[in-house]
Amino acid sequence: MPTRAAKMTAIENESPYSVIQHGDAWTNNVLFKFEGEELKQSVMIDYQLSKISSPANDLLYMIFNCTDHETRFKYYYKWLDYYHAELGKFLEIHGFKVDDVYPRKQLDADLKRYAELGFGCSILISSILTANPEEATKFKDAFAATDADDLSGAITNFHNDTAVLLKKRLVGLIDSYLAFGLL
Repeated sequence: MPTRAAKMTAIENESPYSVIQHGDAWTNNVLFKFEGEELKQSVMIDYQLSKISSPANDLLYMIFNCTDHETRFKYYYKWLDYYHAELGKFLEIHGFKVDDVYPRKQLDADLKRYAELGFGCSILISSILTANPEEATKFKDAFAATDADDLSGAITNFHNDTAVLLKKRLVGLIDSYLAFGLL
């Protein structure tokens, strides 16, 4: 039986709203150019995980893996409004209307559609981001070996400091997903 991810991939390949997405959209894959304290330009780098998918996947990945609950709670809707407005400006330069290409209602629907997968991904990423270097190495090795028992052991054997950080991050993810109606 196909997994949920495989089913979603099949749907994405046929969707008129699919794009070539980055696939690993987080702050470490954004190159920032500043003049003094002012951001002048930013560009995405490292496209090795690119694939055909909904833009919602990159948005969920960036928002939920690169921010904390308090920041998300304050800015989530502003970020989505900004994203959609900037998309509209870019499309207009090229003679398209955002409502014809990717309407805001579709963005909102896609965010809900991909939220469950995004949530699972964020749990995994949180485990990596909160781990100390020794734990991260064990986690990486277990993940590369695709051994579920080793992976489970790597996650459940975190040091107390890591466990406290991970718990705070996971509670924030749950609170955010619930607050935005994504779970």
